[in-house]
Amino acid sequence: VHYPSEANPLKINGLLMFSKDSVLREPELLYICRASRILELPPSELAINALCIEDVPLPAEYKTSPELNLIVLNRAADSSDIFREIRDMLYESQDCWYNSYKLLETLSQGSGLQNIVEKGYEMLGNPFCILDVSLMAIAVSSSKKLDDDPLWNEVVTSGYASFETASFYSVEKIGEDMEKNDSPFFHVHENLKYARIMGKIKVGKKQIGSIIVCEHERPFTKSDLELASLLCKALSIEMQKNKTVYYSSGLKHEDFMRDLLESKIRDKGTIEERLKMLDMEFKKNLYVVTIDISGYSSTSSSLGYMRNVFEKMVRSSKAIVNNDKIVMIASFDDEKSFTKTDLDILKVFLKNNSMFAGLSNCFYSLE
Repeated sequence: VHYPSEANPLKINGLLMFSKDSVLREPELLYICRASRILELPPSELAINALCIEDVPLPAEYKTSPELNLIVLNRAADSSDIFREIRDMLYESQDCWYNSYKLLETLSQGSGLQNIVEKGYEMLGNPFCILDVSLMAIAVSSSKKLDDDPLWNEVVTSGYASFETASFYSVEKIGEDMEKNDSPFFHVHENLKYARIMGKIKVGKKQIGSIIVCEHERPFTKSDLELASLLCKALSIEMQKNKTVYYSSGLKHEDFMRDLLESKIRDKGTIEERLKMLDMEFKKNLYVVTIDISGYSSTSSSLGYMRNVFEKMVRSSKAIVNNDKIVMIASFDDEKSFTKTDLDILKVFLKNNSMFAGLSNCFYSLE
């Protein structure tokens, strides 16, 4: 490889088989040729990007010419095969740039999350959905129900994953695969009728959702991972603009509750003002419940999902994920409202799912 202009990035937009009639004035073309053909011209006239098959020895002045960006392959290489492979790579690259443009256009029009999903469906050629961190579907492509994939259908038709489905994802360590991969990845499993592409939607370092693509209408290709990555970035931007979606991930009240639990705010007036701003209300009898689900699973998706499960199970509660635990503030009008029945239901659920919890004494002020 000889590339003398390292300070300037090389941009290739097309390729051409080199011939004696070639017009050698196209800096963004890659010429494919044999050494015997390139020797027909002196190095000074070859200000081109060339991939050269060395069917005859190529003199040193060609290999070191300051005008010539050069890759030399041995004589066994097939120029037609190389041409086809590079052409396909360029087509994929151009598709990626075009799709980036279409996504940017959709974002600039402010046409909303669902329009980005529909644009993504056109790009990927397969159905996909967006889940928040509690495994609730917040947007689904128009081609949503599949006749022969019950796990997919459950989420996209009901709008959320059942506890059984969430447990399946936990047991099969699908959430752990998501944790390990910062970029979208292919996922194949014997209990899934169709393969998936899974990817994180993040704000900074925090995951606020995920994209799940189902290989139903056409086979996946490697370029689909690039498209999924583009979609994750576009969806992150749009979800931050859509406060209802953004807050559904628990981001609305978690900073406030964490500040309370860590005693960072103790002033009554400040607490009351924050409660009004967040449209939150606690009753006079308060409890803190801390739940360790590490015996069940400790992935972000499981923590987010179980946070919602416990909020529904414990009446009048607000929950956050803090230090890999689920922490709830529960409040009641009557000090005895946190009844033995409530606690018995909670205990049975915890025991059946290898979880543990601690319950505070009743207290009466958030200060």
